[in-house]
Amino acid sequence: TRNIIAFLMCTILGMERSEIINVTWDQFDKNFFHISLYGRRIELPNLIRHYLLLLKKQQKRKNGHIFMGNYNGRYKQINDSAINDALSQLKGLKDFTLDCSPQHLRFCFILSMFYAGYTLEDIMYVTNIDMKNLANYITMDMIVDRHNKKINWSKLYDGILVK
Repeated sequence: TRNIIAFLMCTILGMERSEIINVTWDQFDKNFFHISLYGRRIELPNLIRHYLLLLKKQQKRKNGHIFMGNYNGRYKQINDSAINDALSQLKGLKDFTLDCSPQHLRFCFILSMFYAGYTLEDIMYVTNIDMKNLANYITMDMIVDRHNKKINWSKLYDGILVK
């Protein structure tokens, strides 16, 4: 369950390892409808809510970080390499050939949002990526190409700019 949640946080929220390991139960609302990250309140899809509820029932510790490991009978926060291990275990599943590195999953998530029509502001809000780093994922050519296909420029020239 923990590994699936780590995977979903990368694929659904575009989170990096350092962000994932620092998530606490207090960042979620009571029924896991939203997560609060860096002052942002992000709605969670039902899939991740389902696994968060499962993990909450499974864990003996009901507070603190959600990604904990039992080391010599003591619960401690896991480290970045534990997230890598969790994601690499998914490669062992039948017919699962996806590159499960957090970097690749984040890249795929950002491009998926972009090509689904989300604004750059929306992408930055959900992923906590700044404008300078967004250019590592989305090029100006991609933006121009997308906008040339969908923008009705007459609204701008006949309306807002004229007024």
